[in-house]
Amino acid sequence: MTTIACRTLLTLACFWSVWITPTTIAYGQHDGPSIRVLLGDSRDGRFFRLSGDTEREPLLVVDGFEREQLSGGIYTLSFAGDTARLELDREVREFKRPFRLQGADRFQTWLQDPQKKGSKLVAGWIELWPPTQDRTDWLVVNRLPLENYLLGVIGHEMPASARPASLQAQAIASRTYALYEIAKRGAQNSWHVYQDVNSQVYGGVYQVPDSVREAVRSTRGQVLLYQGKIFKTYFHSTCGGGTHDAYETFRAPQIEPLQPVSCEYCQPNNKNYSWSRKLPRKLVAARLRGQCRRFGVEVGEVTAVQSLPTRAGGHADYVRVSHSGGSFEMEGELFRRLLGTRELRSTRFRCRPDPNDAQQLIFEGRGFGHGVGMCQWGAMNLGRDYDAVAILQYYYQGSVVGVLWE
Repeated sequence: MTTIACRTLLTLACFWSVWITPTTIAYGQHDGPSIRVLLGDSRDGRFFRLSGDTEREPLLVVDGFEREQLSGGIYTLSFAGDTARLELDREVREFKRPFRLQGADRFQTWLQDPQKKGSKLVAGWIELWPPTQDRTDWLVVNRLPLENYLLGVIGHEMPASARPASLQAQAIASRTYALYEIAKRGAQNSWHVYQDVNSQVYGGVYQVPDSVREAVRSTRGQVLLYQGKIFKTYFHSTCGGGTHDAYETFRAPQIEPLQPVSCEYCQPNNKNYSWSRKLPRKLVAARLRGQCRRFGVEVGEVTAVQSLPTRAGGHADYVRVSHSGGSFEMEGELFRRLLGTRELRSTRFRCRPDPNDAQQLIFEGRGFGHGVGMCQWGAMNLGRDYDAVAILQYYYQGSVVGVLWE
């Protein structure tokens, strides 16, 4: 039997916490430190379209010490090797070093990635970082104050219609998560967080609901601390009855706030509390094959999949896959990601053959997401009777809320 580790897919922090105090944070005008959000890169001939807040608004471009105000319009941003090109009609500007741009009047910019649906209005600067010795692509990054960033996160991580206490809990958790990533990567790093579920979802600042604005405003500067330090405040949609151990999922530190807790609050009116999926055996084998080959395992016809939970809560720390060539084990979260997080919604599952179709496997499970930290659906229901601090201290036990700026 072969064991496959998920070293390549899951980012493991080399430290669990950092000392953060008001005197060590460089922040301006009460909006917290700047955060850099990775919006995209130049791979595969990728290009972007951008403009100011309106198409008529001029575009301010800063290249080193040179500042230039360009006429309004929808610009095309494209890349060729170490060169970035900014083009409007037949007017082209080329750049080979880091530069930044934003709408000249409202300091906001519309950015469209044709490979993704829709456009995104972002505040602050769009920064362009050229290739280095360590990477071959340009990076497209949004730099903005942390409090403004949260305006684009909270309503995409939790419905804006959620109760105020629940939105406040999300705001504090998201602020702590972001600040941890800034500290871990370094304030001057070219980027700190992804714009999607690989970090937390950032949807830009277009038409931010009043409830989200109030949640951010009323918790300004508030973060979660454990023994005087911030920690990585993982959260997820639905735990399905109990959260998962952060160490077993991410090899995160074994500290009290990241230990599993029971949760009965995410069940009411939640379609993700329990679920069932049918997947063809051939599809399961195909999605595992690439990763397994890297470890010298050739996956044959899949005959059985067994979840192997080792802790209370039922999440699979490991999964055993039996196939025509033998069997192997891999970490549960890696197995989920390889099969697809929409198909296998959590690692809290069991698998059985389809009695009506020998070519199918039935996965039955509970919950949605990795299961670590705050259960967002549970937090929304707890918001009926508890305040934000009580919600957070239930899911991150032993933590306290501190204020870093006001």
